[in-house]
Amino acid sequence: MRGGGEYGRDWYEAGKLENKHKVFEDLFAIAENLIARGEATPETLAMNGLSNGGLLAGAAIAHRPDLWRVVVPQVPLFDLMEGWPLTPDYAMIRAVAYEDYGNTEKPEEARMVFAWSPYQNLKDDTAYPAVFQIFGETDAGCLPFHGRKFTAALQHANTSDRPILYHLWKGVGHQPLDPEISASYYAEWLCFVMDQLGMPNVKLGEFRAANAGGNG
Repeated sequence: MRGGGEYGRDWYEAGKLENKHKVFEDLFAIAENLIARGEATPETLAMNGLSNGGLLAGAAIAHRPDLWRVVVPQVPLFDLMEGWPLTPDYAMIRAVAYEDYGNTEKPEEARMVFAWSPYQNLKDDTAYPAVFQIFGETDAGCLPFHGRKFTAALQHANTSDRPILYHLWKGVGHQPLDPEISASYYAEWLCFVMDQLGMPNVKLGEFRAANAGGNG
């Protein structure tokens, strides 16, 4: 997907500011290609994104809910029109975000951001995929209120019977540092995805036996 640093500065520039929507379009094209090739269906396709990838996951939910069975946004940004308080404490974070997404304090750039910002693009009476959102209580960059607003709007708009969940990890920032908490953090959303995809709960001993002689 455009917008990363994999292929140099031009590749990054091709997915920022007025080109930000192209990042999402690339993701949707990948999903559509997997489905067209028979590698997946909308009932078996899951998507997870972390931080800026969490924003990508939010866009996947808002703009193409038909492609996914389950989406897991980790510490995402959902409402780019009100991403952070307009106070000196958040000035540096806002400056970095405005460089990549657009400055919502400027009307012409605000219109550009509004067109793709996940929270603003949820639609009533729409069947959304299962969603499991993860936030850290002390995360200064991706603030938990994004998830609270998004959860309320999504539950109101959703016509499917798939769960829309929000987990706020107490005492955790952008990512957990404690190994034990980290294990629970990742196990929880992976189990959610497995459950939504109907994957069997394989016991560790059975897994080891089935993979004996392999690469682990």
